[in-house]
Amino acid sequence: MATKYIEAMRFVQPHGPYFLGGASFGGTVAFEMAQQFLALGEKVALLALIDTPGPGQMPAQVEDDELQMLAYLLNIGANFSFSTEHFQQMEPDERLLKFLDHLRHSMKLPADYGLAELHFFLHLMKVDVQALRNYTPRTYPGRVIFFRANERDTINPHNPELAWVNLATGGLNIHEVPGNHMTMNYAPNAQVIAAHLKAYLFSLTSLLFF
Repeated sequence: MATKYIEAMRFVQPHGPYFLGGASFGGTVAFEMAQQFLALGEKVALLALIDTPGPGQMPAQVEDDELQMLAYLLNIGANFSFSTEHFQQMEPDERLLKFLDHLRHSMKLPADYGLAELHFFLHLMKVDVQALRNYTPRTYPGRVIFFRANERDTINPHNPELAWVNLATGGLNIHEVPGNHMTMNYAPNAQVIAAHLKAYLFSLTSLLFF
């Protein structure tokens, strides 16, 4: 994924400096992109991780159980009290349709988001989590900006930033953001992330281009 994303970025912008960031698993992809850019002799001006778990910090294996994955998405992503017991006796597609109804009300999914899209999303989530478990990051010589959700849950690590302290040899800047692992990326919480990034980007672009 990191290699493919780099190909896409270089098609638009052949050379650095590059500004990279990602939330959760996306932060790991951004971290690996930064490593590959450096190996190519390119400059990475900014690397931001948004509540990204590090080595040895992976969440409980909710991806092994579809019901647990669905419960996680609703409970953490939509602040919706979701019990798996009511859904145990349902057929798989009936269960997903019921889940879609909840998602449409709580997370404002598009009306045309159906079973096919949900099946693909759940499959992608399993693949991403497995990739995250298999990844062994190398030390990164630059600075890392880390955004930590101030609401913690029983699935995600309590202090995800700690796993990156020794990997970011250029320093780790930590900022707390309102919300949990998912809702920190929704308005109005996302504006806190945006404000910090705006300040970093302004200072960096001033140094790089003026």
